[in-house]
Amino acid sequence: IMLVELQFANEIDYFHRMLYGTSKTIAEHMFEGSSYLEVKKVYSINIVYCDLGQGIDYIYHGKTRFMGLHENDELKLSELQCKTFGKENASDIYPEYYILRVNKFADVTKDSLDEWLYFFKHDEIKEEFRAKGIRKARKLLAVENLAPDEREAYEYMASNRSHERSMFNSYRDEGIMEGRREGREEREKLGKELEKRDKEIEKRDGEIEKRDKELEKRDEEIEKLLAEVERLKQKK
Repeated sequence: IMLVELQFANEIDYFHRMLYGTSKTIAEHMFEGSSYLEVKKVYSINIVYCDLGQGIDYIYHGKTRFMGLHENDELKLSELQCKTFGKENASDIYPEYYILRVNKFADVTKDSLDEWLYFFKHDEIKEEFRAKGIRKARKLLAVENLAPDEREAYEYMASNRSHERSMFNSYRDEGIMEGRREGREEREKLGKELEKRDKEIEKRDGEIEKRDKELEKRDEEIEKLLAEVERLKQKK
């Protein structure tokens, strides 16, 4: 779960607010009686435009690690826990925090995250920026910067486009349903024709069977007649 917050004004207990936000999010996604295995991983992303703490960097990352007080080793998950949790480290279970101090950013873009920070600071996206999702943000920003009458015209055009797409999808779905209906009717018609043909074949088979029995009966009568003629010959 990604929890994103923007903070513009100084708030002395903002660190407490970050902790409360992640804890509340975890609790809200737990159902009564559910296993602790259902605890969700939460990433708290804080974009701040004010002074927060002391430090010279403009991006900070915080996570929970369990370090030995004597051996200075990190407490890790057992092999069974790794397999059960699908995690490699205990820190992967706990919330992680990212603090982006926008005002401390020196406008030098070294990676994709810096491109986003430049946008957060200046409301501007340079053509050479290639960060994931930033092109969509550029489009939204362009709409946001339109004059009121231009934005109204754009929204009207977008509404018409949505209406046309909706109409197209409706006609397409109706066409599919009509095609299915026609196909169903055609199958029913074909089924009736096959049923009629089966009955005709069954009737013809019955007539053939009846004729076979008549021929069989006639053969028996002929055999009887020949046997009677043979008997009369022997008697003479």
